[in-house]
Amino acid sequence: MAILIEEEKKKINWFALLGILIVVGILFAAVYYLFFINPSSIEIIVPHSLKNLEQVDQIKFNPAEILDNPVLRNLSPKAAPITPEPAFNSNPFQ
Repeated sequence: MAILIEEEKKKINWFALLGILIVVGILFAAVYYLFFINPSSIEIIVPHSLKNLEQVDQIKFNPAEILDNPVLRNLSPKAAPITPEPAFNSNPFQ
């Protein structure tokens, strides 16, 4: 008597294979569009309010001129001095 043993045929999981192919396709398309396609030139329209910033850019700021101003030097503080309070009481229930 001969014993006949057959190997089980491996079944292909078509759903998993299709899912992997879709993920690889999406990754390939994303890499292609991000790194290999040159975007068309984008036309930028600058609003009128931003054109005024060119005037602000031309302003020269000199801190020494402001700090040496006699009006600024004549200012005096109007706040009362802070007196230190004790950190704790000798009797905490008072």
